[in-house]
Amino acid sequence: MVNHANYWILRGVNSFGQYQSQEIPEAEAFFLEYFEGQIQRDRIEHREIQYTLFGWYRNEETEAQLNAGFCLRCFVSNCIYQFCLSTEQKYRETYGLSRNDLFPVLLDIIPQNYVARSRVGDSLISDIINTFDLSKDSSLSTWTSIKVKGNREYKIVLKFYGIVEVTDWLILVKTTPGKLERKLRQQGYSESEIQEYGNLLEAFHQVYRTKLLAIRREINTQRKAEGKGKSHKPYPPPTNDQLKQISKILNISRQLEPQEVLNKLKNIAHILRNNTIPEPINELSENTENPTPNLDRELEIVIYNQIEDILFTVTNQVIEAKINYFMNKKTPKIQKANNLILGLNLFYCQGYSMGEIANQLELSGQSQVSRLLKLKELREDVSRNTISILKDSLKAQVTKLLTEPEKLAILDNKIQEFIEPEIQEVIQEAEAEVFDSKNKTRKSLLARTVCQCLKQRGK
Repeated sequence: MVNHANYWILRGVNSFGQYQSQEIPEAEAFFLEYFEGQIQRDRIEHREIQYTLFGWYRNEETEAQLNAGFCLRCFVSNCIYQFCLSTEQKYRETYGLSRNDLFPVLLDIIPQNYVARSRVGDSLISDIINTFDLSKDSSLSTWTSIKVKGNREYKIVLKFYGIVEVTDWLILVKTTPGKLERKLRQQGYSESEIQEYGNLLEAFHQVYRTKLLAIRREINTQRKAEGKGKSHKPYPPPTNDQLKQISKILNISRQLEPQEVLNKLKNIAHILRNNTIPEPINELSENTENPTPNLDRELEIVIYNQIEDILFTVTNQVIEAKINYFMNKKTPKIQKANNLILGLNLFYCQGYSMGEIANQLELSGQSQVSRLLKLKELREDVSRNTISILKDSLKAQVTKLLTEPEKLAILDNKIQEFIEPEIQEVIQEAEAEVFDSKNKTRKSLLARTVCQCLKQRGK
């Protein structure tokens, strides 16, 4: 049900940072004058209202523009108010965060004569209204949520309380096209929307993810040589040049502007964040006093942050072991080792079928290719070793946060319960690609990881 009062009740703070609300009579009179008929017939929704208001607001200076601005500012302030309440509910019990910590940094100061101050400088609310694109962004409330989560002052408040939120870019990096497709279908998105979002995620991975992960691995290799631990810097937003590259890869009739690409990527992350991403949690720290962590959430976030790095390490080890099997024979099988590398590249990275690989490698048929690549064995080795290493890593990181003996006793079973479904999903996605004769592109996480390993090996 649409709460129409949100268009004339302004939420804000006074000059001391204390919360207050104020009805704007000019906004109420203006709103009811133009929309009361539709309201009484219950035939008007937020999007229709906002489309009309933005039409007035973005025209030349008129009284209608001023009043439409009042209404939009009131609506956004109510969205931020509700965001503060939900954030308090999420974090208050564990971290002590209050809505009153957020109001002063997110809401505008309400001056005594608000009518004289219809546009309050460069505030967050002004930025939300002025950057919203009604033709592209899903809704003003969603856009408000996205902008607030990216607001620097909001992040500073969370950090003060020891809360680290998962960024949009980490979500997109860790999400496979297959997983995105399943989530979109579950939520009833159309085929054209599923294809559009899928293509955009693939382009993002190609431009942003591949380069960033390569750089991070080089940094961590250097840090390991220096006896230091892994770097866990946050994933930065894509640069303007990267956004242009993504737009170019999409190869659609009208090339998207960088800001359009950025907004669409954030919208995908917003969809995933509300349905698949574990809740943000406190940073894992050896110095935390009297920790009382929620074990399930701790396990989720550690898996979420580490699974891809561990999968890369394990896959690389499995491939090297297969190559060494041929090279360590009394009479080294150099040609078979080379064929294995080329065959894996053709299958996972170039989308060749088994028959096409047989022709490329001059083998008698698909059965010979299958015996050479042993893809099922590769998947099983990767699955088993990834579970083992990830289990040890989780146990080492989570054990230090547990002080209750009964929790330590159930830790092994709990870790196994969390790990197996995650790894099983990775393996099943890769297995499905093997039997999909129509699919010439391998998009699974395992396929991408194999390609990264082969690329690094070729350097």
